[in-house]
Formats: sequence, structure tokens, C-alpha cells
Amino acid sequence: MKIVWAMVYLSAIFSLKLWAQDSSSFLDNFRYLTSFESFIKFNKVSDKKPQLKSEGREEVRRLHQSLFIADLHADTLLYPRKFLTKTVRGHIDLPRMQAGNVALQVFAAVTKSPLDVFFSPDSVREQNDMAGILFYQQGMSKKKLPSLFERAKFQAKKLHYFANNSAQQFIIIKNKGDLWQLQAERKAGKVMAGGMLALEGLHAIEGDLTKLEELFDLGFRMASPTHFFDNKIGGSAHGINKGGLTTFGRQVIKKMEALQMIIDVAHASPDVIDEILMITKRPIILSHGGVDGYCHSGVRNISDQQIKAIAQSGGIIGIGLWEVAVCGTTAMSTAQSMKYIIDLLGNANHVALGSDFDGVVTTHFDVSHLEMITEALLDLGVSSLDIRKIMGENFLRLLHTTLPTP
Repeated sequence: MKIVWAMVYLSAIFSLKLWAQDSSSFLDNFRYLTSFESFIKFNKVSDKKPQLKSEGREEVRRLHQSLFIADLHADTLLYPRKFLTKTVRGHIDLPRMQAGNVALQVFAAVTKSPLDVFFSPDSVREQNDMAGILFYQQGMSKKKLPSLFERAKFQAKKLHYFANNSAQQFIIIKNKGDLWQLQAERKAGKVMAGGMLALEGLHAIEGDLTKLEELFDLGFRMASPTHFFDNKIGGSAHGINKGGLTTFGRQVIKKMEALQMIIDVAHASPDVIDEILMITKRPIILSHGGVDGYCHSGVRNISDQQIKAIAQSGGIIGIGLWEVAVCGTTAMSTAQSMKYIIDLLGNANHVALGSDFDGVVTTHFDVSHLEMITEALLDLGVSSLDIRKIMGENFLRLLHTTLPTP
């Protein structure tokens, strides 16, 4: 695997050198890498044809179709995808969302992804950047490409384009009014799904609070301080120093609260999580991850103490659909992680779905097969009322509490 990534990295460097010398040569070489996602096996699934058990199948399907399903994290905007038509690539498009009965999907904007994460995921440096080649492939200009802020704007504009061309089957959720509209339209039987913009790593504001305001105006309603590396806001769970919030980081968190943005502590260092919990007055979330008490794997799964503190804030924890997060490759692995939180807290009010679809991970299945999670939760004895909470109503409650009023 390391050899494959080294080849990709060297190819990217070679392509960028060609680009600097001659744009046509760059494009010719880049067409070789145009299937970047499939070439290096991004975003696969463990089970290509998941099947419900025959016993109780109709009960599962009836329950699943009655749910308001919300997923807290997907990185789909990073890729050159035809979101409005069904594709064979990756984990999400609108037709597959509809097949999976997904009402609301959070779409994160990834602006930088260092190569180091694939070699040393516990100690990632900021220097290398693999994401840029994907943005250039999608038409970003050479002038704007180096700016992480422009990359975030680029992805926001993509989601707005999808909404504007969806024949009113997809809307962007920016405030409580949008959320009420989505719920009312679905209750009336209309085929409609919503998307919400999130920022994966506040390095995208490039040290400028006014840029956070600009991204808010573009529709971003959630953001995580860090992604794969330490930045000006604070430490990453994968970073070199893994420190706490910086002075600027505390200013950013205060500004996010003033804007009524949701703070997401996925990928944050333990110190950053603890500090945010101490200084914030609004509910916070962990959009995608796992729990250390059930799955002691990697650096991102959170402790029982942190689970309790997030719940105390009124927040929620999104459980992922990939092996490192849940120590397994099946729906049951994710369901058991969710059940762990229920048992720890004594209720299901702070658990959610946080798939990490299209996040350069192999998930159990794509978005069209989320009924497998519903079945696994039923098999564990989770009540239908609690399944409704986990699969979407907990996030709905949080959004009605935290989103701006129109």
C-alpha cells in the first residue's frame, strides 16, 4: 500500500511540475490520473450486496422507511462526481440517498490532506498536500488553487449547484426554516432530501476571522477545529504536538458560537476536546468516529469521560461505518458501538450516525443500504423509539436548538 501511495505522490509531483511548465502537458499527464479515486481504491465497501435476513425483513423495512435518517459526515464534495445521477463511484449520490431513505446528509469540505496520514496516521505533518490535484481536476484555477479558503468556497458552490439543479429534490439547510420545510415536504410524501455544509478543519479560514463569516454566509453551519494535522486553531488527534487550543483558536470558538455554528470535535486532540467542552455554552458534536471503550483502535475513538461530557453539553456522537472506528466491517460493529453509548449513558439521546462516506475509507456498504444498521440495532434489542432517535431524531433535536432563525 505504501508503494502505491508513493507512486501516486510522485506522479502528482511530476504532473504539477508539468503544469508549471506547460498546462497542456499537465492536462495530458493528468488524464492518466483522472480516475485517481478508483486507481488507488478510494471509498470501497466491505459488502457489495448486503442482504437483510429473511426473518423479520418486512418489519425492518417498514421501520426504516418511517425514519427521518440523518448522517453527520460525508466527504463527497472532494471528488468530481455527478451527484444528481446514480453512479458506481464512492458511497453517495442523490439517487442512492433516496434509496436509503436519507433525509439529511452533512457534507464536509476537505481542503487539505497530507500524504503523511497514510504512512504515519498518529503523527501527521502539514507540509504535503494531496487534495490540490483533485481540485485542479475539477477546474479550479492555478491562481485560486493554493488557497484553502478558496477550496472551501469551491465545494460550497458545488453543493449549491446540486441543489439548484435537483428539480427541488434536494435543498441546503441553513436555518430552522429550511429544516421545517424539509420535514414538512417529506411528511407530505414529497421526495426531498437536505444537505448541510460543514468544514473539516478551520485551517481553511487561513488565520482570518472574517473568512469564517464569509463561509457562514455561503451556508457552512458546522466546523471542526482541526483535521489531520495541527493548525493555528489547535492540535489534531493525528498531529505532531497534539496540543490544546491556541489563543487564536479560542477566538475562533467564541466566534463560531456567536455565529450559531455547530462545533465538531472529530479529529481534535484530546486537549482540544476538553478545552472546548470547558469554554462552550452550546451543544457540541463528534460527527464521525468511535468509542474507545468498545473499540480501542487508533487515536480518534473517544473516552467514556468525553462521551459523558459531550452528552452533558446536549451534544451527540456520530458513530462511523469503517473498521478502525468500530473494530469490524459489518453493520453489527457500528450498532454495538452505538449500544455501548446507550448503556454508558442510560439513554439513546446522544447517539447518531456518522458514516464518513467518501472519506477515503472502506465502509460496510454505501448509503443505499442503511437499513442494515436498523436491522442490527433491532437485533441488539434497541427499541424502535430509540432507533428513531439514533438514526436522525437526535440530530434533528440538536439542529432545532442550534441553527439560526431565518
